[in-house]
Amino acid sequence: MANKQPAVTEQTKTNLRQAFWQLYEQRPIRKITVKQITDLAGYNRGTFYLYFKDVYDLLDDIESKVLEVIVDMMRGLLPPDGHFADVAQLRSAAGFEAAMTPLAQAVQIYGKYARVLLSDRGDPEFKAQFKEIVWPSLKRTLPSGRARSPQEERVMKEYCMAGLIAAICAWLDEDDPLPVDTFISLLSEDLVGSAG
Repeated sequence: MANKQPAVTEQTKTNLRQAFWQLYEQRPIRKITVKQITDLAGYNRGTFYLYFKDVYDLLDDIESKVLEVIVDMMRGLLPPDGHFADVAQLRSAAGFEAAMTPLAQAVQIYGKYARVLLSDRGDPEFKAQFKEIVWPSLKRTLPSGRARSPQEERVMKEYCMAGLIAAICAWLDEDDPLPVDTFISLLSEDLVGSAG
């Protein structure tokens, strides 16, 4: 069936997403019903099923939108061949800030979603995808010592990503979060050392 009113369709989907999110911020997904979502959004159950299979499909829709923004904002960070001409610059505080600022901006755009999705209450699959998207850029900015084995590399990845995720959650949990540049500068001081 062709969509004759795309603006109305998108507004309906947005209203359903917002109603779901109000519930999801308060309780686990397994305790959210389609009826609760549609009652809160002011629609009937049939309207929900025009757009989503179930509450998990709706959560996947939200997660996809958040990850898409993160991917889009980080896409330009890696050169096409994956190699950087100035590795020393990359592994400095300035390199870290240049790599992580687009991530922080993307996360801030969807702050209310990212705060929950990356928290302990969030979807583990979302967190795993987030790590896979962010790790290549983060890894290239960290000080390099000796070559690491695959096992050591995995441990380093989990260590760095756990800290980054916890920092993002703490940052977004504030009523008046730090500005993006202040947040990134704070992280760069600890991860790669001060540029000064």
